[in-house]
Amino acid sequence: MIPDEARIIKLFSIRNIFPIIKLKIYGFKFNPKDYEKPLFRMQLINKIYEYFPIIFSSIGIEAECEHVQLTPNYINNLCRLGIIEISESIIADHNLYEKLENHLDIQEFKRIFDEKEPEKTVIFERGMLGVTILGKQFCKSCSFDRNWNFI
Repeated sequence: MIPDEARIIKLFSIRNIFPIIKLKIYGFKFNPKDYEKPLFRMQLINKIYEYFPIIFSSIGIEAECEHVQLTPNYINNLCRLGIIEISESIIADHNLYEKLENHLDIQEFKRIFDEKEPEKTVIFERGMLGVTILGKQFCKSCSFDRNWNFI
C-alpha cells in the first residue's frame, strides 16, 4: 500500500461512504435524460455497452492525495484488497453526484467524447464507495484518531 492509499483509508475511518461516477458508453445515440427512467433502462438490458475502467470520485481530493490523477487506480487497488467496495446503490443526497458530474474534468471528457464519437452515448452511472467489514477492521487496527494521525 502506498501513502495516497493510506490517506484514502483514513477518510473511511471517519465516513463510511463516498459518491462515485462510473462511465458507461452505449454504441448508439439516445437522450441521456431517458436513462433515468426505469422503463427505458429495462429496454437497454440486452443492449451492448462498454464499461470504461474509469471511476470518478472526489475522494482523492478530500484525502489530499499527492497524485490525485491516480485516484481511480487507488480505488481499484483498495477494492482488490477487499478494504472498500463499489456499490450500485446511490447516496440520497443527489447534490453530491451533481458536484461530480459538473466537475471540469468530467465536462471536458464529455465534450471531447461527444465530438469524437457522435454516434455513441456516454452515461455517468451513479454509485458509491463503501468500506467493507475487513476495511473497518483494518482502519481500527491502524488506529487513526480524528486528527488523521496514527495513534
